[in-house]
Amino acid sequence: MKRIAVGRLFHESHGYAPATAAADITVVRGETVIEAAKGNGTTLGGIVDALIARANIEILPVSDSMVAPSGAIDHDFYIEQRQFWGEELKKLAPDAIVLDLHGSMSTTEFEDAEGDFLSYIRCAIGGNAVIGVGLDLHANITPQMLKAADICIACKNNPHDDYYDNGKKVVRLVFDVLEGRLRPVYTFAKTRMIAPGRLETHLSPLKEMHARARALEKSEAPVVDLSIYNAYRFADLTDMGQAAVILSNGPYA
Repeated sequence: MKRIAVGRLFHESHGYAPATAAADITVVRGETVIEAAKGNGTTLGGIVDALIARANIEILPVSDSMVAPSGAIDHDFYIEQRQFWGEELKKLAPDAIVLDLHGSMSTTEFEDAEGDFLSYIRCAIGGNAVIGVGLDLHANITPQMLKAADICIACKNNPHDDYYDNGKKVVRLVFDVLEGRLRPVYTFAKTRMIAPGRLETHLSPLKEMHARARALEKSEAPVVDLSIYNAYRFADLTDMGQAAVILSNGPYA
């Protein structure tokens, strides 16, 4: 039986708004995490439903925290959440951790909060457990995130009507790694360009870019996923920009 830890730490941090206080953030723990996620259309919902559909799985809920876009997260609150996750995962010793993150979360001290969070989790559980992450396409993807996570892919649509499907895909790829069918290798490129936040994927120029990405996933055997990241235009970060990340199977991308 595979033991899979799940949860969410989701925030899109506005670089020009007042900091988000801990009191403004709701944190849910225990079995409520699973019950609230079932069928709810989020990435976490897709993760939970995909795991429930599998046989011989034990789902281990850790924590669910989500708040609407606002200023950077209070740093002390973030450190408390990070520590809780690390302690819980050490106790649970799961085979894999599957997460719903935004990818553009900052704290009042850390620009790349998700990169720090994933690195902390990796240190807590070691190198054997698989880490899978579903991100928003407005994530500011970083090398630190990709180094820490085995699977790190974005939803493909704006408006974001495919969060749920992306959560299910993350689970499928995590099990491909667990069962030896996938050896994740990333190719990463970022430009010093920020796309308008309302740029929709069913309209040019993103329509053509995403069509080409989906074609590559189908035609190039090693390519498992090609995520295009528009970043978050209201962030205020040192290393922002439009990015593309290829997840391939094996040594070449």
